[in-house]
Amino acid sequence: MPYNLSGAINEFNNDPGIGYSFELSKNLSDKLDIGVELSNSTLTGKNDLPSFSAIGFHSAMMNLINEPVLYRNFLSTNKIFIQYSFLRFAGSKVNYKVAPFVRAGAGYLTYKSEFNYEQNSENGIIFGKNYDEYINAKTSNAVYFIATGFNLSLSPKIDLSTIIKLNFVNYDFFDVVHNYDNNGNRLNLVGIFSDFMVGVSYRFSKIEGAGRNVKTAKNKKSTPPVYLPWYKHFGK
Repeated sequence: MPYNLSGAINEFNNDPGIGYSFELSKNLSDKLDIGVELSNSTLTGKNDLPSFSAIGFHSAMMNLINEPVLYRNFLSTNKIFIQYSFLRFAGSKVNYKVAPFVRAGAGYLTYKSEFNYEQNSENGIIFGKNYDEYINAKTSNAVYFIATGFNLSLSPKIDLSTIIKLNFVNYDFFDVVHNYDNNGNRLNLVGIFSDFMVGVSYRFSKIEGAGRNVKTAKNKKSTPPVYLPWYKHFGK
């Protein structure tokens, strides 16, 4: 996508890929969380009639390509995020069973990419990053994302989570082919890819009194709210 958001530039028929993610988060309040995420995903695409802006300009694509080609891009990310839930949420016994949320964050993204012929792979990789003969051509970049989703409580400690993310990278290499203008100058573009994920989370702490003050019958004193999952009650 150009910086002026004038329209997406896409030179492939992109296919859905597979990804997975691990998250660890801490409640700062009954609606606010902070966390870290480790994820891996794969982007793939094909072009049966290759016509790329990089042909004739990029060193690996000086000649015309007449055969169907494909790309594979393996992404690994480390992110930190902050999340806001619109409804107070702490399991099925407190307040709500469903809590929609928004999330934003940033992190570090590394690539392992290959671009080759679809039916003539013995000719080797046309171009790549951090792969085979391109093993030293490592590529990494900062990534920023916004997301929305919801948590559904299945039990006091187990939740089902669904989230949709838009990831932004200041680099035009998701399809493993750089983009050029008609004069042979590299275009400065923003790379964008999306994630749709469904997963299960486990709450390590008990939810009793979550998100509210609790008074004991013995001394009528208030105990602090239980902000999950990292909470320990030091009182008697």
